[in-house]
Amino acid sequence: MTSTVTEPQEVNNSTAGTGGSGRAKAITDEYGDIHKLVLQGMMSAGFLDAKGVKKLFIAACSYLSLPSNERTSMAYVQKVVRDICEKIRPFDMAIRSASCELTGKKYYIFLLTVDKPLLKLQTLFSKFEVGLFQKIIDTVLRKYPSFTVPFSECINLASEVEARGNLEHAEGFILKMIDLNYLAKYPLGGEDFNVTMGIRGIRELETVLRDCYFDVMGKCSLCKMLLLHVSFQNHNN
Repeated sequence: MTSTVTEPQEVNNSTAGTGGSGRAKAITDEYGDIHKLVLQGMMSAGFLDAKGVKKLFIAACSYLSLPSNERTSMAYVQKVVRDICEKIRPFDMAIRSASCELTGKKYYIFLLTVDKPLLKLQTLFSKFEVGLFQKIIDTVLRKYPSFTVPFSECINLASEVEARGNLEHAEGFILKMIDLNYLAKYPLGGEDFNVTMGIRGIRELETVLRDCYFDVMGKCSLCKMLLLHVSFQNHNN
């Protein structure tokens, strides 16, 4: 599973009419409280799909007693995200929209843009868990041409990280990483599945993937973003 930068398609485009004419009234909010609340929400969540982004904007508007119709339009969401990115860029942070290569689902992802993205993982997970995640990524990208690894094999990689690696711990961690979209199930349904990279893992580890796995990572011919599954290289078709 890989990602491509896109603008969200699922966000509500409705706008409030003015003067009963039904014409949309443009909102030109300066950087302020709504931007700060959206940033806090994105930093807390880490990633949200388009529906989650809409809910975040509605909650921010409710807290600030602002009308929400126009402030959940795609154009307004995009503007707020651009404004936030301008503010946080000097601190090596960004919010980027992305589309899952396999499902087409849209996401916004909060990123640290430093050259060592694994530092973030080291603050969230144990040494064993980070080591297992790295082993899984390497196995996904190097061992099988499908870029997927059987779930059971991923669990057994625990013994390569620690001689007495706990398999139950490894299984729970892998499922957690799937829930967080660092990893993903393939195929998407069913109890028996393989593991591939998730959209969040692709976006947050993009610098690592470009440097270390440039020979297996593809690029979209349209947007030039990283792709993992070659059959999806023209993902917009």
